[in-house]
Amino acid sequence: MQSNFNPIREQFGISYSSSQHSEYQYAPLARDGSEFRLISLKHAAAWAQPISCEILHCKVSDEVQYLALSYTWGSLIDRQEVYVDDKFVLCTRNLYSALQHLRQPSEDLTLWVDAISIDQNNTDERSQQVRVMRHIYKNAKRLIVWLGPSSEDSHDALKLVSAMHEHSHDQTYIEQKIADPNSLEDFYALCRLFALDYWTRVWVVQEVFSAKDIIIYYGNDSIHWQTLADFQKLLFDNYDAQISGIFRRHPSMRNYILWYGPYALRLVHGDLPPTDLPDLFEIVLQHASKEATNPRDKIYAFVGISKQNESYEIDYSSSVPHVYMNFVYHTILQSKKLDIICSLKQTGNESEGYNLPSWVPDWGAKNVFVNASLTAYVKALYKICASGTTSAQVQFDLQNGAMIPSGGVIDTVYEVGNTGLMTRADDFEPALVTIHEWWSLTKTLRGTSVESQEAFVRALCFDYIGPQHVNDYFTKSELLQWILGAFSTLAAKICPDIHMDETLSGLKDLHDWVLYPGQEVRAMAWISQIVSNIRYRKLFLSPSGILGLAPQAIKQGDKICILLGCSSPVMLRPVDDHYILLGSAYVDGYMTGEALNKVEIQEFKIL
Repeated sequence: MQSNFNPIREQFGISYSSSQHSEYQYAPLARDGSEFRLISLKHAAAWAQPISCEILHCKVSDEVQYLALSYTWGSLIDRQEVYVDDKFVLCTRNLYSALQHLRQPSEDLTLWVDAISIDQNNTDERSQQVRVMRHIYKNAKRLIVWLGPSSEDSHDALKLVSAMHEHSHDQTYIEQKIADPNSLEDFYALCRLFALDYWTRVWVVQEVFSAKDIIIYYGNDSIHWQTLADFQKLLFDNYDAQISGIFRRHPSMRNYILWYGPYALRLVHGDLPPTDLPDLFEIVLQHASKEATNPRDKIYAFVGISKQNESYEIDYSSSVPHVYMNFVYHTILQSKKLDIICSLKQTGNESEGYNLPSWVPDWGAKNVFVNASLTAYVKALYKICASGTTSAQVQFDLQNGAMIPSGGVIDTVYEVGNTGLMTRADDFEPALVTIHEWWSLTKTLRGTSVESQEAFVRALCFDYIGPQHVNDYFTKSELLQWILGAFSTLAAKICPDIHMDETLSGLKDLHDWVLYPGQEVRAMAWISQIVSNIRYRKLFLSPSGILGLAPQAIKQGDKICILLGCSSPVMLRPVDDHYILLGSAYVDGYMTGEALNKVEIQEFKIL
């Protein structure tokens, strides 16, 4: 489902005319949420015949057979007319195309289609129908996923999936297929399939999660959802190195195949017991980078599949700032944690239209990046708990947009490096130049000791180095040195004009992974992760030598702080009688509660 927060005509200033038909007027649904609408898609022998349907009112408790459609709305410009009882309902071209492909030549088809089944100009009805959305998808006989009209190579992508899925137990076949140069274009076609808009929309998460059975249609081709999901899991679990190998110069392509598509629609990272629903904040954070026509849906689209599905208020008449502030307020009250206030990474390209307090994330902003260190999965894996086991001690003055948490100041920002402005995980050249500049700054204040080198790499990696990365060949210290050596080797190859620092040059000579077959892929994986980590961030150092990474807005004089109940350190800027929250930070040596016994607890008024 994708709902529009204003009547579409008013929102986009579009006028429509029909010389023969008037717009369909919906009969109201019961206000208690006990009813919903289906459509009977009328059959047609000719492709070009106009689409017509009948609208059916049903009780939620009725046992009725129907299919549910999952799709992206697409552009709201130049919409098409679907006829209902000699009147019309407007739909997007993508929906019209889906209905054309699904329409049968001799039998009517019963469907649930959000754009037609819900009166999109009725705000109260949209709020009420969102409550029963999970029930609608759960009780559909089947979910039809429409990816759009076929493309030039969509058939090749699905053919590749089917062939490899059929031979999923034949390791030799799979490895040869991946290594075969003739398969490379098919893998690029798969990347394009997984890069389609469908996988990026907020509502499809609930639709897919709730469905009993799913068939994917891509033009005239179709494939069962489980086939595609099992194929992707096969590659993710067993053939990551081989996929990384064929895309070693373009790691972002590897990410499309392993992390997009069905994998991107997991409810949360990690497995859940079948009877459990996750916390609303955890789902919203997991899918913060997904898109919605209505910015309220960045929250509302996940309510029905969360623990809060019965209690959380859904009100499309509320302003977007109120929806976002209310979400933060209720999440903190319920969890006694402050992680939500710094859950998004600031890029500098955010929308400024809502005038939100600095402690309220703008979930509807463009170019949203999740602060992965605050997801439950990463916190548990790497033991991130800057405030230890403390609970939030916080007061709110919502009328004035103020939050007043308790915490302490670790130190003050003294030196700041340049911003990492890479656009992709394989945007190596600007990343390498930035990292080299950061090392020059670090050695000026901290020297070139092994301890300084390791602290520097821990910051670049956010210290995401766990037992799975350390083995009989590497201690953690040796791995940190190896990563810095891998950086130095790549920098010497890609940026020969850099006057390489002699410390780094020595590591390059000592850890030249080019000399060791198979190590290049491993090295590139680490460097790609570092590039992702440092995007839109700056290195900082304090007068006492504390080192870390923080949002690009930081400057000299900002405060490095912990807040009780917040898993990550935060950066605060003093302004007159209050503070501005700049975001979370990696602070080396202060990620697991070390600051609690070193700081004086005080209150911070944050606006």
